[in-house]
Amino acid sequence: RDPHEDVYRISLRVLAHFVRALGPHSKILQDWVSAPSQSGASGAGIADAASTFGSSAGALLHADLLPLLRQVDGKGDQGGDLFANLLHLQKHRRGRGLLALQKAADAGHLTSNSIAHFMVPLCLQALLQRGASSA
Repeated sequence: RDPHEDVYRISLRVLAHFVRALGPHSKILQDWVSAPSQSGASGAGIADAASTFGSSAGALLHADLLPLLRQVDGKGDQGGDLFANLLHLQKHRRGRGLLALQKAADAGHLTSNSIAHFMVPLCLQALLQRGASSA
C-alpha cells in the first residue's frame, strides 16, 4: 500500500472520531462560549477559534456531518455511515460516501467550514488518487 493512502485513512479515522465524540456537544460548547463568565475565565479561546474556522461551535466541530453518520446495527453492518463508506476497501462504497456528501451539500445541509476543510480536500484526494498498478 502507498504510504499516502495510510496517512489518508488514519486522518479520516481521526476526523471520524472527532465528529462522533465532539459534534453532539456543539450546543453545550456554544452555550459555554456565549455565557458570561463568573470567575473571570471565559471561552474566549474557543470563541476566537470558532470565529476563525466557522461561525459557531457546530461549524467548528463539523456537527453538520452528524446526520450522515449511522450507528452500527446488531450485525455489525455500517452501511450508510459516511466514514465507514469513505474508509471502505471497495471503490463503489467510497463513491457512495462522496455521493452522500454531494447530496448534503446540494441540499444546503453543510456549512462552508465543512465544505472547505473536509469535503474539498476529500474530493481532491479522490481525484488525485494514485493507481494501484503501474499501468
